[in-house]
Amino acid sequence: MMRTNLWKTTGPAVVVALSLMVAACASPAPEAQKSSATPATPEATSAQPQAPSPKAGGELRIGWDVNFPTIDHRRTPSNSVRDASNYIHETLFNVQFGKLTPWLVDKYEFSPDGSSLTLHLHQGIKFHDGSPFNAEAVKYNLEWFRAAHEGWQFRHLAADIREVLTPDNDTVEIRLAKPNMFLPEILAHQALAIVSPAADQADPKQYDRQAAGTGPFKLASRTAAQLVLDRNPDYWGPKVYLDRITFQSIPDPSARAIALEAGDVDVARAMPHNDVNRLKAMPNMDVLVVNGFRSMMLFMNNRKAPFDNVNVRKAVIMATNRDQYSQSVYNGLAKTATNLFGPGFPDRVALGTQPYDPEKAKQLLAEAGYPNGFDTVIATSASWEADVVAQAVAADLQRVGIRAKIQSMEFNSMVNYFQKKDTDYQMVTIAMQPLIPTAWNILTDHQTGVGRNAVLYSNPEIDRLTVESAATVDPDKRHQMLVQGQEILWREVPRGALMHLPLTTAYRTNVKNLEHTQFDALRAQWAWLDR
Repeated sequence: MMRTNLWKTTGPAVVVALSLMVAACASPAPEAQKSSATPATPEATSAQPQAPSPKAGGELRIGWDVNFPTIDHRRTPSNSVRDASNYIHETLFNVQFGKLTPWLVDKYEFSPDGSSLTLHLHQGIKFHDGSPFNAEAVKYNLEWFRAAHEGWQFRHLAADIREVLTPDNDTVEIRLAKPNMFLPEILAHQALAIVSPAADQADPKQYDRQAAGTGPFKLASRTAAQLVLDRNPDYWGPKVYLDRITFQSIPDPSARAIALEAGDVDVARAMPHNDVNRLKAMPNMDVLVVNGFRSMMLFMNNRKAPFDNVNVRKAVIMATNRDQYSQSVYNGLAKTATNLFGPGFPDRVALGTQPYDPEKAKQLLAEAGYPNGFDTVIATSASWEADVVAQAVAADLQRVGIRAKIQSMEFNSMVNYFQKKDTDYQMVTIAMQPLIPTAWNILTDHQTGVGRNAVLYSNPEIDRLTVESAATVDPDKRHQMLVQGQEILWREVPRGALMHLPLTTAYRTNVKNLEHTQFDALRAQWAWLDR
């Protein structure tokens, strides 16, 4: 494999192979963490101490890390909002412990040439509004996904769908303009969860007022500060024990910790890493720590000088002391990045750490025409300690002549700020994760003009590899294309991955069967309270 001599490798690339036969599922990654409990979902396989028998009833209160301007998972830029919305809505496929499995689908198969995917749906399911989940409902959603809608940023994921046929009430045939072997993984994406066509058509621009999915919980009420969900008594899937889940918006991480300690919430999502040991030591308290796929990233606007110059982007990353950030910000729990996202999912390779070398950074800046550095702005929010990382990055950049001013913003406002059309942002610190369980996601995030390409990177070779790898039926050839694309992106640094982050959820120990997946989905749908 080709490597640029600017990057120091820590050893041979570690390949996580994907043995994807025409109708096979993705390879499993290490398990999600769970609170002690008797497993409540079919996929829950972690070996935990035997807990008391599950008890029905009660309200689970969760301190959430963002507010709720909407719960329409299709129109929000926030992973956390989608996570909460997916207690109401479900996807055709599910990702559990890094493994792709059918969910609303019983079984599926590609045609031998990969030109069509046939889904055989689970029968007897109803949406919360009483309308049936069937082939026509799935067709409605798939056609919505491939159309242009305001606020819909993932249209490119469904772009290969040419036609949707419904041979019978329980069968959907998806015909493709060209083969896309990642379509089941795409259909597991939280933003592509299935909605009731009747509810969506009632008021298309205000769907979240009458949101209706097939999930274990249904909408009771919502404000920007609080989302209340009640148990769906007609749920088709694994037994649900809780009567109600209340998501309390507490964007400040320290405030979430205080709320948990005070007993105002039972669970606190996305806890500060420096609080982990302290919370673990408290009576009746514990913390799930999951080695997730999420990375702390430094976005740089590739379309705007000076970050349109690859040497400037390399210099920025070389100036950052990521090992020190792991200790000072993340309590030693974070790992210096070896790719854009953390290890453990198919076709992702370890590409070595990008070196901390301030002197080389100065040299690259001079070669790029900035011998005296430049002034810039780093936008950030308090989410996932991104604000603390921004301050550390700014201090390191100052040492090589880059004078960075910190601009603090509320998280959703910041996301809208750097994703808007014709954006003028310069740099952003943000924690991100892949949205589908394959390294193809790394390439699609950098495809010219797509919604997740917020760094505005454009490279015809990445565009070619993105398209051709998806259309390649042979898994070995597909893997080589994905590796080639990852190596290009690691060399050109369109966005800088600083560290791979652990995912941390604190909870009171009377909360049982709580799960946190590597894709940062907090699964409390099948939790119960030991009262």
